[in-house]
Amino acid sequence: MGVVAWWLFQGNTDNATFFLFLALFVFPAIAGQRRVVLFDNLAGHFGPNIDQLFQMHGHLWVARPIHSPDFGYVEWSFNWITMYLIHHFAEIEADDLALWIADAIAHIRPEHVQGFAVDAHFFVPGRAYRPYVYD
Repeated sequence: MGVVAWWLFQGNTDNATFFLFLALFVFPAIAGQRRVVLFDNLAGHFGPNIDQLFQMHGHLWVARPIHSPDFGYVEWSFNWITMYLIHHFAEIEADDLALWIADAIAHIRPEHVQGFAVDAHFFVPGRAYRPYVYD
């Protein structure tokens, strides 16, 4: 757990799968801390059970705002991971894919995410805010 939390799951991802992911992996990893969890706006990420789980663990959740996918943290993270895997494609064996994904995520640093946020015109404490200028 760090900048990105993930779980390789074969099959469809729905509300129940997301609930299990949070309950079994995310919340135990961040226990004892109050965190803001950011995720995309997939319909399966919402529901009374998800709200209740967040309240029970004392965390806040923020779904990615609905606007251009080029400005979403989740899409940026997936792009980072994809580019890392492409860069190392010749070295990756099928059985090692999960390890390579974990390695890609481990290489994401806070300054990378902050740089993306500034470029996407989000406010980042300690960095100059660059509002989006509409033409």
